Parts: sequence; structure tokens; C-alpha cells
Amino acid sequence: MKKFNKEIEEQKEKNGERVPIQVSVYCFRKVENNILFLLLNRTPEYGRFWQGITGAPFQSEDLLDAAKRELHEETNLIADWIKEMSYRYSFPMRPEWDKFYRSDVVEIWEHVFLAHIIDVDRIIVSKEHDEMKWVSLEVGLNMLKWDGNKEALKSCYKYLNPTSEN
Repeated sequence: MKKFNKEIEEQKEKNGERVPIQVSVYCFRKVENNILFLLLNRTPEYGRFWQGITGAPFQSEDLLDAAKRELHEETNLIADWIKEMSYRYSFPMRPEWDKFYRSDVVEIWEHVFLAHIIDVDRIIVSKEHDEMKWVSLEVGLNMLKWDGNKEALKSCYKYLNPTSEN
């Protein structure tokens, strides 16, 4: 991973210099012949909804390194392997995020990653979340709030099961 000064990067974000890009990491594990995905529930102060692991890269950080860092920061997990999916999507900028971004930012692009997890016993959920669940694709699609997240989860499943109709 590239070296960067986290304190300097965090100060840039406070000054409205956050990059309008996010990573979204969907962790999976296999239990018998079933694929289970990790979903986290945001606390009420962060909006109260289920999602994968998300976060923004620092300005000096590439997307893969950001995905690895966010995975570890939000769950304490380290992936056996992690891969960027071809699926990505954007969502509109919201007024409550104005302090983090330049005034000309109107949308944020989210890049989707798939991470294989073996050591599930090391999970420690961050303060942004208050619950986590390992779920099937079908259950996950019913839990996720945003269409972009649902399509991201489907793209991860399709990568793992190329002959699937989902």
C-alpha cells in the first residue's frame, strides 16, 4: 500500500477537499455450498440502513488501497483476496455532505469491490455500525435500501456464479 499521512489527509477532508469517489466493499465467505455476504447496519446518527463497507479514498490513495483500508477500519478484517468489480454507479450529492466536498461536486461515484474472507472470527464492527449479518444474496437484496447497493451485490454474486441468472 502507498504511504500517506493520515492526519494531513483527514485535515484536507475537513477543509472540503474530499475526493468525490467512494469504494464499496462486499465481503463474502462460503459455508458449505452457500455464498454469504457481510452487511453492516449504520447507526441512527449515520442514517440507519444496511450496506456493505463504504468509504472514500484519501487524495493520495488508490482505490484498491482504500478498499483494503476501509475493510480493516470498519470490520478489523483482512481479505484473503480483494478484486474491483466492473460495476460502479453514482449517486447525487446531498446538502449534509457539502462541508466535505468542493462546491462544484454534484455526484459521487462508488467503485465496487469483492473481498473473500476466511478469518471471520476477527470481526470488530466500527462505531458507524451497530449490527452485522452474514446473509445470502436473496436476504441481502431485501435488506439493502439503495438500488446501487443492490446492483453492486448482484454483480459480486454474478462474478462468483457466472452461470447464475441473478
